[in-house]
This record gives sequence, C-alpha cells and structure tokens, in this order.
Amino acid sequence: MFSFAIRMHENMELDHSVVQLENLQSHFLGLISRRMKDSGDDTLRVHKDADFTENPMERQDVEQSIKASSARKNHITASDLEIHI
Repeated sequence: MFSFAIRMHENMELDHSVVQLENLQSHFLGLISRRMKDSGDDTLRVHKDADFTENPMERQDVEQSIKASSARKNHITASDLEIHI
C-alpha cells in the first residue's frame, strides 16, 4: 500500500518566495522543452486516470502522447489581460 495515497487531495502549501517559485517555473519549463525536443515530434507523454474512481488505490493509469505546440511560462500580469465586453 502506498503511504502517499492518503495525502493526494490535500492543498499544497507554498511558503517559498516569489523569486524561488519563478526559478522553479523556469526549471520546469526547461524540463518540458527538453522532453518536447527529445521526442522528435514535439509530443509529451502524460498520465491520467482511465475513469473517475474515488479510491486512489483502484485507479487505472493511462499513458498518452499529446502534441505540444509550445511551452511557456505561466506568469501573467494585469497588462497581459484583455477584457472583452
């Protein structure tokens, strides 16, 4: 039995500075970009549950390859937003 299964639905607590989180985001972006490049056709392997199952121990993992057109940071400022009425 996996001990982490009990904690899967807890909120994440991020007590790091904005600079540290932006650094983490940059490293993650580099990882994703390398995986896209290494695939040869800009695909990423992702894992998801086959169906909704409440009990984490009964879930069936499905691996898929998805086409990724680009990878970019998720940093948005107010000036990046457009309001359409």
